[in-house]
Amino acid sequence: QSQSQSQSQSQSQSQLKSPFRIVVISSITHRSGLQNLDWPSLEFQVPNAKRLSSWQYYCQSKLCNLLFALQLKNLFSNDSNFEIVCCHPGNTITNITANWIIVNPSILKSIFSLIQPIIYFINDQLHNYYFTTLDETATFVSWLCTTEFGKLNGKYFEVWDQCLPHKIALNHNLAQQLWNHSINSTNNIK
Repeated sequence: QSQSQSQSQSQSQSQLKSPFRIVVISSITHRSGLQNLDWPSLEFQVPNAKRLSSWQYYCQSKLCNLLFALQLKNLFSNDSNFEIVCCHPGNTITNITANWIIVNPSILKSIFSLIQPIIYFINDQLHNYYFTTLDETATFVSWLCTTEFGKLNGKYFEVWDQCLPHKIALNHNLAQQLWNHSINSTNNIK
């Protein structure tokens, strides 16, 4: 066990003096087909490490966010002043998709603005909240940050619906492996 891992664990075992909550932003895309982490792709310094598509990298990063949160919850499990909650805040049309699709993002935004009322009507009817505006996303994340302490610890939300993430995001061994991998990788940065 490395010195930094020991320090991290001893710090997490000490009681925090005042309550705080960490809100981890992930995405519903963590469910998109990865059944395990692609460990070599986590090493960006390794030549030819690009083993995944841009979309797969994004999905894996959102899975890593959830595993990170699970490990933090494990490390602070005995501390009543610590709370962590994870969420998929909703889908909005942003420039993040610029490298994933052939259509120009500004054209996509124009198309979306034309069909947006229909999509929101369907969302409301299905209580799906698949697409959200930036204001709706901000309201939701603000609610997560300000809800009474002790009510959300360890929960996962997809917009307003509390649910379980994909089973791989609940794998405690994988969360510990990722945590250790992250510590070792950051210790090796020159």
